[in-house]
Amino acid sequence: MKHTLQLALFAGFALLLTACGFHLRGLGGTMKPLPFATLYLEAGGKSIESDLRTVLARQPKLAVLDQAKGAQAVLSVVGENQSKDILTINTGGRINEYQLTYTVTVRVVLNGVPVEPDMTATVRRSMNYSDNQVC
Repeated sequence: MKHTLQLALFAGFALLLTACGFHLRGLGGTMKPLPFATLYLEAGGKSIESDLRTVLARQPKLAVLDQAKGAQAVLSVVGENQSKDILTINTGGRINEYQLTYTVTVRVVLNGVPVEPDMTATVRRSMNYSDNQVC
């Protein structure tokens, strides 16, 4: 009986969340259609390659090709940079917080014509740090 009640409550909460338009970040919502149907991804083994392939695979009307020949667009990862900077220091001179920064630069070529300028995306995150939590 208790298990059935919990299941019913969970189903009710799930129904309420979907009724208000709730969806996980990055999933659902409206996606703008891309101005091309075929794409070649040239990432050169950079760490962002698998994430880009996953995002591009979610596009319903986009085919990611294995060769640049025949692709309407070529997406090239030009540069990638990761850094870790000290953000705050406590009164004892020990690090309290780091700032992690990830920057990626990409170039898009549509039908043989480069789209200018190159696009750069930067993500910054603060990370608390404590010597006591180091394994």
